[in-house]
Amino acid sequence: RTRLEPIAIVILSVIMCAASVLVIYESINTITNDTGYFTEVNTTKILTEIDMSALPISVMTATIASKAILFFLCYRIKTPTMSALSSDHRNDVFSNIVALTCGLIGSFAYRKEIRQEAIIIDPVGAILISFYIIFTWIRQANGQVKRLSGLTADPRFLSQITWITYHHSPLIEKIDT
Repeated sequence: RTRLEPIAIVILSVIMCAASVLVIYESINTITNDTGYFTEVNTTKILTEIDMSALPISVMTATIASKAILFFLCYRIKTPTMSALSSDHRNDVFSNIVALTCGLIGSFAYRKEIRQEAIIIDPVGAILISFYIIFTWIRQANGQVKRLSGLTADPRFLSQITWITYHHSPLIEKIDT
């Protein structure tokens, strides 16, 4: 089981990065459409509606609270799997706070309660979240790849530990390295 954990984390990292790239692609398309609405004369384009009614706000708020609790619980357990899970929960808390904030701003803009041009805040927020997720999962995968490839301590450090161990007590006759 412990040998499969790093492999699972690397696979999950690839999936999360791929999903984030897809979100970036869709967000760029939304920004292109929305800016076209404001720049083209007599355009047939429409603004992308952002539904931030009570249900999505409630779900996102509950998600933020539950993921924050899960983050603190997982963070206390020091294993590679729990580290990956706590990182994922932290990402979810961060991304949901940004998504909720940007979604509300975009919704206000869509309903013309603030400048309509602010509607692009929602896809811009999605892009920022996606880059953050890509960065954190690449860092997580990098650490696991090092573990899988057999990364060890610096040979000088190992020599120092061996020397200290051997000279610690006269009862130590040999060290198997």
